[in-house]
Amino acid sequence: NPLKNVKLMIIILKIKSIILLFLGMISLVGCNDLIDIKSPGITQDAIPKTKEDAVGLVTGCYSIFMDYDQTQGVDNWVEGWFCQWLVAEECGDDCYKGGDSHGDFQGEEDLGYFKTGYNNIIDWKWRKMWIGISRCNNAINSIPGVQDIDSDLSARLVAEAKFVRAYLYMELLRNFGDLPLITTVIKSTDVNQPRIPMKQIYESLVETDLLAAAEVLPQKSEYTNAEAGRATRGAALSLLAKAYLYEKKWSDAYTTAKTVITEGEYSLEGNFRDIFEVDNVNGKESIFEIPYSGNQTYPFGWVGANAIGSRDDGSWGWLQPSTDLDREFETGDPRHQLTIIHDGDTFVDEWNGQPYPITAVRSNQAPYTASYKYFIPKSKRVANNWLRQNYNLQLIRYADLLLMYGEAALQSSHQADANWAVEQVRERARKMSTDPTTILPTISTVTMDNIIHERRVELATEGHRFYDLKRWGIAQQVLNALPAKIATYPEGAYIGPKGALYQSPRNDYFAIPTSDLSRAGWTQNPGY
Repeated sequence: NPLKNVKLMIIILKIKSIILLFLGMISLVGCNDLIDIKSPGITQDAIPKTKEDAVGLVTGCYSIFMDYDQTQGVDNWVEGWFCQWLVAEECGDDCYKGGDSHGDFQGEEDLGYFKTGYNNIIDWKWRKMWIGISRCNNAINSIPGVQDIDSDLSARLVAEAKFVRAYLYMELLRNFGDLPLITTVIKSTDVNQPRIPMKQIYESLVETDLLAAAEVLPQKSEYTNAEAGRATRGAALSLLAKAYLYEKKWSDAYTTAKTVITEGEYSLEGNFRDIFEVDNVNGKESIFEIPYSGNQTYPFGWVGANAIGSRDDGSWGWLQPSTDLDREFETGDPRHQLTIIHDGDTFVDEWNGQPYPITAVRSNQAPYTASYKYFIPKSKRVANNWLRQNYNLQLIRYADLLLMYGEAALQSSHQADANWAVEQVRERARKMSTDPTTILPTISTVTMDNIIHERRVELATEGHRFYDLKRWGIAQQVLNALPAKIATYPEGAYIGPKGALYQSPRNDYFAIPTSDLSRAGWTQNPGY
């Protein structure tokens, strides 16, 4: 398995304490304080001297996507990528927080109800990205000076770090708005960095980094088995296409996404369920994914695989799909049952035809649902089903890219290409039906409403919906209308007026941590 080699590399680096040495706590953007360590290695501020140092430095950049900052211990998992990712679903209209009560992970629910724009989850959503950006800055600036590394590898490692930096900057931009532009490693005392407009950050850093990375990074097929899972040219261009969509640069998004499509490195899986199978790592539809490990010695697994399952299946029952999402699917769409598990479903893998249990006693909520995309069959679960679960989280996949292409094509007056892109996604789903002639008809003239619908049902529970609503400018309209619909749904008595408090511009962005705000002399985001 190619990706196991990447996971093994991460574990080996962990054993050598290299990763541990990267994970120092920083305040706003970086810190010169070294972690108290017992073995030699690379600190986040050190200058790499060897090829191994350079590779380890970039591994440290990738490791920001892992769920835990080891300096804080495995119990402090709020900072993990799972919580950062969960915000996108909890704040939208596709899912409820779930759990066994409102008080189960109350902070996440408060965010989803927009009762607050800041808590420890948001604090880490801000802080974790800057930790990663600091590592990337160090790699980008110091690796070219390493002497015992060939020029091609040096350039590739720098390009990988630029991809990660651009990804993390985009996370900050779509959650916090205007940002300081930091491209060098600075000390924690250098906090007087001005926030500059998002447009400038997108153009001077995100676009520049991704264009540069795309020129250097190998295609997915050009990596060796041992290197599979690293950033690719296709990943850089796909993320760039998404950045252009956020900027409403429709023609640029169209041509960039089209380049990915025509270069032919990716294709749709024939079976929708196969996209999310635990064994299908780095599959043909995957453009960029986080390689979590099921190793039982170190906590490098994805906690979300456990947190999202049914409580009656030994999990926590979070991220429960809503009735509103449930009713969005067209009649007969096979993606419906492969996205949402309902209480009593009998087709769920390895329940042997027995009803899948999501009971009212345990979940305290109706309807009783779970996301099927992150379900792992019992035989494929690792022994420790908490911090060490073996499941890769896909952050960019080909269907997402196709729908971005369709949206950009529509907005730039390429109607035929918009029609084609949406049809590719619908055709895959249609072919999975027992009677393909009766469902998901071809849309002759795709509209923006079709794009919105298709992104919702294709990408449900994958962390896109809330950000899509915001970039389309319809978040307040959709979320403010949600409480009236919830009142008519089975879960109405339990959920309450979710979405009622959303107000633009206040809730378009979260609040910046006040400690960094006051030290840097910034003005807080509107409404806080």
